[in-house]
Amino acid sequence: MVTPDQAALNPTTTITDNAGNTYGYTNGIGYFLFSKIQIYQDKLLLQEYSGDTLFASRAARGTLNSAYLENRLAGWHDGSVESIGGNATPERLRLELPFIGEQNGFPSIAMRHQAFKLRLELRTLEEIVESSGDTAATPWLLPSMKYGLKTFKPLLKTAIASPTLQLETRHIYTDGESQMALRKATIEIPFNRAYENKFTIGPTDYSPLTNGVAAYVTRRVDAQHPAARLLWYIRTQNDLRAGRRWRFSPSLTTEYYAAQSLIIAGRDRETMFTPFIWNTLTHHAKEDRDPGAGFGEMSWNLGDIRGPHEYQPEGSVNFTTADKPTIYTSLAATPNDTRLGGPSTEMVVVIDTWAIYILDKDRGYLKYGN
Repeated sequence: MVTPDQAALNPTTTITDNAGNTYGYTNGIGYFLFSKIQIYQDKLLLQEYSGDTLFASRAARGTLNSAYLENRLAGWHDGSVESIGGNATPERLRLELPFIGEQNGFPSIAMRHQAFKLRLELRTLEEIVESSGDTAATPWLLPSMKYGLKTFKPLLKTAIASPTLQLETRHIYTDGESQMALRKATIEIPFNRAYENKFTIGPTDYSPLTNGVAAYVTRRVDAQHPAARLLWYIRTQNDLRAGRRWRFSPSLTTEYYAAQSLIIAGRDRETMFTPFIWNTLTHHAKEDRDPGAGFGEMSWNLGDIRGPHEYQPEGSVNFTTADKPTIYTSLAATPNDTRLGGPSTEMVVVIDTWAIYILDKDRGYLKYGN
């Protein structure tokens, strides 16, 4: 968005448009750059998730110290006018991707005849640039920008450089005897497999609220394998178009939904409760830390009652056999969409499941497809 000379100034000099607005890549760009992250073994899809869901799934896990470091390396900042402008030229970012056996390592020596591939789908520039004001986040269309008393013409969109992506892996080499033992053994590795369900909630769904009546929507969710938790987040279409993908709630104390329940086989699997239960109480009882407003979670694992521990399959709901699992949502009042004239939001429901990967005779595969 700026020339190399201006990029050198950007960390210490605020660059604005004529109205004083700054522009930069969206807060947490290390996550939100990716609309899809896929990991393949040969042609078999093992894991798939968006950067948004990757952030949401980690928002309540890990220590505060580790969260601060992870988020800082992914381009998170304090949201100030200066920080938004500074994020136009971020430093090198680092995003850790989950992989099979991440807690105890992956015995790659036991499957030397198969290839793993990482496929990344990037968002367009319009989706990942935000402004400190209410203006459209398209700085490449501005006639001029300035720093101090100096003005300059911003780069055209076609002149903005593409990101450079590097893949980093860490390997531990073992002795020949250990390698041979790993190759001969049959190894089963449980791993997390996320299923992302995305829904649009439009003005028609919100219309009862204008008459002072509660508004409810039902959405069928899809997943396979036993699940330890179900989590969700909601964002307005206004914020998504403005590149504010990080805004999961209207404020620090309010939510975009009034209550939520889960129905399986026509009966309540989880009763309709307010965000106090799904955001505050559940995270306090079952997770490592408070993720902040905007994240709801139904958890069926044991939580942290055993103290610090590695996550493992426990307390699951089997979505392979679940009969018509449905999310039933009571909507909260939401600002009107600038294009549609009524509220419009996007709700993402993530089902965090456990699958089993098995290694046998120099081959790796999923033990159960569903």
